[in-house]
Amino acid sequence: MGARKIVVTDIPPIGCCPYQRDHNPFSGRACVAFPNDLAQQYNQQLKQMLIELTKTLKGMTFVYVDVYRMIEDVVKNYESYDKACCRMLGLHGGMVPCLQHAKICEDRSKYVFWYWFHVTEKTNVITAKRILDGEINDISPVNVRALSQI
Repeated sequence: MGARKIVVTDIPPIGCCPYQRDHNPFSGRACVAFPNDLAQQYNQQLKQMLIELTKTLKGMTFVYVDVYRMIEDVVKNYESYDKACCRMLGLHGGMVPCLQHAKICEDRSKYVFWYWFHVTEKTNVITAKRILDGEINDISPVNVRALSQI
């Protein structure tokens, strides 16, 4: 179909979402290790495959976006990462989805997760900025702004 520049995101740290944390109560306030370990294994293989595809398919550029690292950074450094903004049941708001009578936080910009799986607009903005102009640890071999110049 003519595509020559392809950007591929990896799997985020799914063990940090409110759903996983509430359904694995022994994790306490920490992210759940097992789903995060699986995501990291997949991500390592994905990154290697994209490197190989770029070498093999002449004229193609595959860019790897480390969303796992970006979301992990936000979770580690954000004020209210451990609870969903929209929550009904569970310590982290991850037992049921955001329904009509759910408790909604006053300021969504202070939360990483909207509800049990999905991140807030603020988290998406942080991630988008890092995809556009991020360094090699976030997006490789080049960020999207540099990719548009190739």
